[in-house]
Amino acid sequence: MTMKNKLFYIVAITGAILTSCLGKQSEGLSENAKITSFSLKYRDTTIDLSKMRYDIKEISKGNGTITPTDSLPYGTKLDALVVTIGQSRLSSAKIFESKDGVKQKEFDALDQSPDTVNFTDTVYIETTAADKKTRYSYKVMLYAHKQDPDLYVWKGILTNAIPQNITQEKLVRIDALMMWYVTDNTTLSVYTSSDGKSWQSKTLTGLPVGIDLRYMLSVGDSLYIARNTEMYRSRDGLSWQQQAATQSVDNLLFSIGNDIYAIDNTALKLYRWAKGNWQSLDITTPSGTLPDNFPVDGAGIWSDRSANGVDRVYVVGGVDKGGNLLSTIWTSENGVYWVNVGNNSTLMTARRDVAVFQYDNKLMLIGGKDNSGIVSTNYHLYTPNYGITWAVPTDNMKLSPLFSPRYNAQVVVLPRKNRIYIVGGRAANGSFIKDVWTGSKNSLIWEINKK
Repeated sequence: MTMKNKLFYIVAITGAILTSCLGKQSEGLSENAKITSFSLKYRDTTIDLSKMRYDIKEISKGNGTITPTDSLPYGTKLDALVVTIGQSRLSSAKIFESKDGVKQKEFDALDQSPDTVNFTDTVYIETTAADKKTRYSYKVMLYAHKQDPDLYVWKGILTNAIPQNITQEKLVRIDALMMWYVTDNTTLSVYTSSDGKSWQSKTLTGLPVGIDLRYMLSVGDSLYIARNTEMYRSRDGLSWQQQAATQSVDNLLFSIGNDIYAIDNTALKLYRWAKGNWQSLDITTPSGTLPDNFPVDGAGIWSDRSANGVDRVYVVGGVDKGGNLLSTIWTSENGVYWVNVGNNSTLMTARRDVAVFQYDNKLMLIGGKDNSGIVSTNYHLYTPNYGITWAVPTDNMKLSPLFSPRYNAQVVVLPRKNRIYIVGGRAANGSFIKDVWTGSKNSLIWEINKK
């Protein structure tokens, strides 16, 4: 055989072998028996499992596990789930229910009209590749939330938290420490707590007894309070230092980011603290001052970073310069440009001394009083769009029926705990309440526990 013929022969034989191999692959004789995707559907269409994700892991050769990245939604019944697996070249896939580790009922996982499978115990899936030889076995273990993730758990912690009589109060926080300032006209005191369950009396220095506690602000790592030309600051909430300004203001009003703002109630002028003095702001109104229906007393005020990452303040309800009760919800990102978003809801009635706070990417409002007295209907509201519309909380969000309606309730949110604390306030007869409540949404607490 000539060299040329030998070369042709080798090429022909090699081509035949490759053609044979490719032919087998083209016939789908794959040796891959692994599942590429896994999903579940619940026959009860009120529970959507389409967003659930699953970890498919290999434990040893030919063996693996399938587990959800999170527990299935609250209310899911594990005994009625439809399975869909992904792998186009399997010759067979069998599902086995089990009881106490013993395989029971068998299902065809490739059936176009699958039956529901009971996952209350371990379920096994056994697959066979297209070559009808290679096999793989999976253990599937599912869990469902036993508590509603959207449930707000409200608890009364204390009924008579502090011994002192109260004529004025203010609750603020520095980092994870709550500070409850109270006065009985002659004595100014502060009580601290990190959990709301126990409060320790601390010694105050440098803060005058007659100062209006209601307008104390927590900004950055310090507390601030102002009166006329006096500005007081404390880094620990206990030792206060005074700084004199040339401009007089009635009181501090809010902060945006680390900027502090104060108001002249008579002139409706707004000032920003900078370089040791108050600097007047030109508001974007024809007068250059705050609108006539802007509250000068009794508003619920909350400063925070909103869900879109922008620092913003909300000023809710209160009383305007003319003594009119307001249902307004003023908001601003810079103190210069203001928008009243409170014109679209009949639920947010005119009221003052409300508690407003941000939690779970929504604003909540608690309590207040109107011209008829304490608000007892719709005294707990929330707005998912930051003031544009308001809603009555659903049953899984509502305050406990043991929580008494009140006005001037004090609220802080401890971000590290994702927990709301409601302290004090005043009853319908004007007496001060000394109880402490806490609330949290289950899913937010679970997020902390995962960290």
